[in-house]
Amino acid sequence: MKYLLIASRILDNSLSNLILELANEAKIYLVGDGVYNIKTGKLRLFLASNDDLKKRGIKAEGLEDDDFYNRLIEDLMEWCDSVIFI
Repeated sequence: MKYLLIASRILDNSLSNLILELANEAKIYLVGDGVYNIKTGKLRLFLASNDDLKKRGIKAEGLEDDDFYNRLIEDLMEWCDSVIFI
């Protein structure tokens, strides 16, 4: 099963561990305060909204907003079997 995780807040340890277990079967999108998860270093593969990174003063490589949301919609519609919103 393929999971799409949309994180809009900082993940606690139990959620971080679950995501690490699902890493091969999941795509992770960080939005809003979810971009703070970049600072924890626990998430290796993710996509983050460039606009949300800038608003929170986080320096990291992100996709331009148009690409980010277009990719998110495409993955929601065509790639994943289940969506988890945190």
